[in-house]
Amino acid sequence: MSVVGKKILMLFQTPWPLLGIWALGGVLSVVIPVAQWKGASKNYYNYYGKAVEYENNQRQYEWAQKQYEEAQNGNNNNNNNYVAKDCKWYQAKCRKQNYYYWLSQEGGDGDRYVQPLPEWYLTAGGKMGEEMDREREEQGLATDEASGAIKFVYSLSIMTFVGLLAYGAFAIYKKIAGPILFVSMGFFGLASFAQMILITQGVIATDDRELENSVYGWYGQLPVLMVYTNYAFVIFTLVFAVIFGIKAFVEQKFTSAEAPPRRSDSAAISAKQLKDEEPEDEPAYKSMA
Repeated sequence: MSVVGKKILMLFQTPWPLLGIWALGGVLSVVIPVAQWKGASKNYYNYYGKAVEYENNQRQYEWAQKQYEEAQNGNNNNNNNYVAKDCKWYQAKCRKQNYYYWLSQEGGDGDRYVQPLPEWYLTAGGKMGEEMDREREEQGLATDEASGAIKFVYSLSIMTFVGLLAYGAFAIYKKIAGPILFVSMGFFGLASFAQMILITQGVIATDDRELENSVYGWYGQLPVLMVYTNYAFVIFTLVFAVIFGIKAFVEQKFTSAEAPPRRSDSAAISAKQLKDEEPEDEPAYKSMA
């Protein structure tokens, strides 16, 4: 065995080096995307976001002042105008009440037909449309009720990755990092890649109208962080697939080279050696009379 081969084999014989690389890779896969996302968001906030934040606060103050004046003058038109409740994405009943009340007001104008959204879409926390967002803005409420659902999906992705890290650490420590870990990494990497593609196809807002009130700009969207994170997850699974492949190759090659021969092979070799060591029969000489 070569000197390099011995060093590589010694590196993989103890689980600690690989376990440390595994843990470090997992931490960096989460920390680096967050740091990059926060850095870009902070830069936008420092240059443009403070002014946008001031305008948002002014708009909310003006709307609250208007509502107060109407209430004081007895001219509150809440019975005729849509007033949204501040619902979480998982509060299906509250969201449905908001939507159907808005739909009844919108349909009463007779200007155009508004196709109602299905119940399962509202229950799942789907976005309700730009016009409803505009009315929520006027009332000083957040325009994106579905942002909570995006946070939930991001948290679920992180928890799944932590579970993969935990199982991988256990498998490396017990020296059983085999097909189960390979398959788990493969499915997780494929799911991360699919989620990354899906998010870029519509979850990330690109319309100026949707971003004009954001104090952190385009980079401040949570789906952007999810794309960064899923990209890091894909790289993580690919890199460690290569590392585990090298580990399996090295162990198979160099361990088999140092392995003692099998018992049957040893017996055959010993028999051959004994046969070679036997003295040749001396020729028989006839006795001379």
